[in-house]
Formats: sequence, structure tokens, C-alpha cells
Amino acid sequence: MKKALFPVIITTLALPALPAMANIGDLPSQPSHVIITDPVPGAVPEVLVKSGLGFIRLGNQLDVLPSDGSLTKMIRTADKLYLGNIFSWSATTGWIVGDIDGNTVTFELPQLVRDEMADIDGVLTPQQYYAVACEMQVRGSSADMVPLPTQTFSFEIAPDGSLTPSDPELFMGNFLFDGRSWQWNMDGDFYTSLSSQTLKAPEAPAGLNFTPMVLTYPHILYGGAYARPVEVALSGADCYIKGMAVKVTDLADSPIHGTLEGKVVSFDSYQYLGNSWLFGFTQYFLGGQTAYSSLYPEFTPCDRMEMLYDETTGCYSSDMSFVIVPAEQAEAENLYYENIYASPSILPLATDSKISSLVRPQLNTFSEANTEMPNVIDFVVSMISPDNQLLDMSKLYFEFFMDGAPFEFTPSIDPALPQSASRIPFGTTDYICFVAQEEIVQMVAIPDMAFSDLKMRLVYMEDPENPVYSDFMEIKTSGVEQIGYGHDVTIGYFDLQGRPIPRPDSGMAIRKVRGTDGSIRFEKTIIR
Repeated sequence: MKKALFPVIITTLALPALPAMANIGDLPSQPSHVIITDPVPGAVPEVLVKSGLGFIRLGNQLDVLPSDGSLTKMIRTADKLYLGNIFSWSATTGWIVGDIDGNTVTFELPQLVRDEMADIDGVLTPQQYYAVACEMQVRGSSADMVPLPTQTFSFEIAPDGSLTPSDPELFMGNFLFDGRSWQWNMDGDFYTSLSSQTLKAPEAPAGLNFTPMVLTYPHILYGGAYARPVEVALSGADCYIKGMAVKVTDLADSPIHGTLEGKVVSFDSYQYLGNSWLFGFTQYFLGGQTAYSSLYPEFTPCDRMEMLYDETTGCYSSDMSFVIVPAEQAEAENLYYENIYASPSILPLATDSKISSLVRPQLNTFSEANTEMPNVIDFVVSMISPDNQLLDMSKLYFEFFMDGAPFEFTPSIDPALPQSASRIPFGTTDYICFVAQEEIVQMVAIPDMAFSDLKMRLVYMEDPENPVYSDFMEIKTSGVEQIGYGHDVTIGYFDLQGRPIPRPDSGMAIRKVRGTDGSIRFEKTIIR
């Protein structure tokens, strides 16, 4: 994955290039393996919203992010208090339990919060993650987490049920234990407070007629087009859109509200979308502007986002951007660049016809082979057809043509292949020859070999008997057309009187076809 290309807008603390081992003298060599997954059967947890700072380690870098809006679950009995989802940036299935004494709850740590089987040196090994009381030690430009001699973590319980840490400087770190050693691995938080949530998810007025549409937006660095289904209702001057919380599937029905004036629909920023337990955060819609001061885009929040409405086509479009953020914050320091949805369009969704054409892929980079690396092709595709139909990405393939002939990947080139193939599924994640980077970005490696021309195209296999091909994308060319084509390829249509016509949507036509041997033939065809 090219996650390194999407830096986080944060304050960072550089760590030494040494393994992130904590001081473990005060931790038990064999901690308890008991995990609490259902503390009080039948109890309905109360939702708390966390304020403070969250930490996540990426390689040897410790990133500091606001954890405001992070969700925590609480169950309280007469003498016990249980907390679930205690970390902001990693999922934990286990709960920690504390003892209540008056207005104070104290957690004796470490406590197990996640238990899984991990591949360690090729062997499946039980691996546990624990909540551990720590402090952060900063030495110049370096920082690391060090467990405290006394493993206690306490909160003061306010009359309204909110929790405030007795010592807000403590850090509840997430340590990993694989049966051999302790190691700080994932993340943790400085807690400022845990407060009861009072916000309610939005609801659209009853009786609105929502129309299925498709939201599409380009990859902010490479092009291509992401596409997601949305629903839109326009009632007088009120516009409601469901599904703008892109990739937040558990908030698909949370609408944002806009107001139509003339041809412009304005959506206020900081519209609350609800709780996303998939990501562990509250979620807000935030409009803004995206600019490129360097290689990477920079998002600047605005009070509202505007979309141009075309009454004739039913399309909405914007040159602005939007993001889905974890909390209602004036600054966007906790955003990932990959979560910027720049220049979105909302188009009528075609659902009743078959895919008849594909958008040609875009070449991102091509690195010719050298003594250390093979030929590497990095390209981007669109998840939507030219006539606004969502592609089933599991039916999308790509194929290469080298000096006019189909290029075949063989097991001798790539041992991961069970058999030779020239048509490869898009999104392949075989790390020997091909690497899928993101949903619409694919990297392909071809061994060092002599060739003058290299082209590729997409193939859509909705109907295997009649695949749909994109136009060819040139990767390297000598300027001489050499494509011999590995499959029969349509190169033109004519009416029954022999006059050239565009591809008809339906009816009978004469199709001009180039065969695999380069021959030309004409066929009558019925297009439905």
C-alpha cells in the first residue's frame, strides 16, 4: 500500500531507529490471559465521548493526534465500572474493569484488551495486547513510552457520569505480549475526559422521495475515479443527501442537509452524521477547499460547501472538497490526506443496462527495468463507466500487449500463479509480480526483457462470452502501430446501408472486426 504517500497533518515526535522496546522490569513476565468480552450480559452500554490526545506508531515515528470524538463504551454496576473501546486508533474487543470507591474508579493494570493468533517467524502464535499505565519520556527529539512502577489508572466520577482522570498526564499504552517479551506496539491515549454523549444522529423528514445516484470523485494525486452509491432528495429548497460519509458504511443513511438557491446548493459544515463504531469515532461532514502547495494537497475548512445543481440533467458538481472528520474541530490537524473528497460530482445512476464501455486507464508512472528492478507500471482506473454505471470491480481485468502480442504472465515469472495467464484480475495483491496499492490504483511488475511497444487495456467480464474492452493506454511506444490483438476487436459500426455510424444503443448494425490474425471481417449484430 502507498500509505506513506498520505502523511498525517499532525505534530510528530521522532523516535530512534531502534526497536520500540519499553522498559519491562515492572511488568509481569506472564500476565493474565483473561479477556472480558461481555462484562454484564444483557446490559446496554452508555456511549462516552473521549477528549484528549491519541498516539499511533507508524514505523519508528510516534504520531500525536487529537482523539476528540473517539467513542468509548461504559457499563457501571454498584461496585464495578467497565470500559470498552479504550483506544482511539486500534480496535479492542476486550473491556477493562475498575473498582469503584466513592467517586473514584481505579483500574489495576495491565489488563488484556485483544487476543489473536499472529504469524511470528512463520509460526501461528497466540498474541495478546494489554492496556498498560505509562508515561511518555521525551529526550530532545526522541520519545518513547515507559511503564510506571505502580500500574494503576484512576478516574474521578462526576455527578453527571462523566469521567476525569485523576492524573491527566498518565498514558494508557497498548503493549503487545507474544509469550516472549513485552513491546509497545500500537497506540494509547492521554485522557482529558470521558463525557456522556447527548447528540442524536440526523433524520430526514418523513415522506421524502430519495433517488439512487452515484457520487464520484478523483483520486487526489493520480486521477481515476472513485464511485459510491448515494441517495438524493430535493423538496422545494431543501436538499438531503444520504451516503456522503464515504467508506463509513455504518452511517450510510445519515443525511446532510443543504439549501437550494438558484442553481447552487449550500451545505453547512460540521453537520453531525452519527457514531461510527466501524472507525470508533463520532463523524462530521466538513466542507472546504483543497490546494496543492507541494506534491501533497492541503485541505482548508470552510463554513459551507457549495454544489452546482443542473436541473436538466439532475447532476450536482463542485470544485470544492469535503471530508468526514472524527470531531467538530475548527482545525483539521487530525485528517488524513486520503480522506479528502475533492471535486465531487453526484450523477444519476444508470442501473438498467449492461456495461457497454469502459473509461481508459490512466498511467501514473512507468519505471523501466534496471539492474535491480523490473519494469514497474503504476496505473489508475475508474470505478464508474462513461454512462454512470457502477462497475463490479471483481469483474474487472487488465491485460498487456508487448510489441503487438499479448503478454503472458507465467509461473516461471511469478511462482504465485497457478497457471499462465494474460488476463489478470484488477486488484491482484500477489507481492511477487503485482501489487495492488489502493482500490483504484494498481502496480504491476514485468521482468526485464527487450520490447519496443507496451500497451494495456481493461477488460470487463460481466458477460464472459462478450467481454467489454477499454481503449488501449500506451505505456511505451516506438511510434509504430504493432498491436496484433489477442482477441477479436471491434473497430467500427455501420448501418444496414453500409454508412459509418457510432455504436448504437440498440437495434441491428454491421460491426467491423479485426481478427486475431489481423484480418478484417464484417458481421451483422443485434445490440440489446
